[in-house]
Amino acid sequence: MRVHKRYLPFVAGGLWLLVGLFLDLRGILWWRPWKDPLSGVLALGLFGLSFLFATRVLFRVARRNLVYLSTLPERVSFLAFQPPRSWFLMGCMILLGILLRHSPLPREFLGALYFLMGTALILTGPRFWLTA
Repeated sequence: MRVHKRYLPFVAGGLWLLVGLFLDLRGILWWRPWKDPLSGVLALGLFGLSFLFATRVLFRVARRNLVYLSTLPERVSFLAFQPPRSWFLMGCMILLGILLRHSPLPREFLGALYFLMGTALILTGPRFWLTA
């Protein structure tokens, strides 16, 4: 399906936001922060790390993706909302998630990691919309 390229930042931002929400939900269900009184402090720390990761790494990736989108012709494939390099990165992250889920690491630890990454994606997704 071919669409006008002006819609692609909304698709990209929506995908990043939805994946972030999914990761946060899964992370919270595995981590179960309500069972430990110190989890609130850990959640604040993880939010701070998520913010740093989003602003230092993911914002740059989003900016590069937006530059890529600006170079596309007016009508492109719906799947062109990110460059091939980002598709590769997404595939690596999915593979890493599968490997982590099948690892012997405790679910509480994995939940905290999922929460960290999900929150970073949630913080970055709207950046596509604001700069489109």
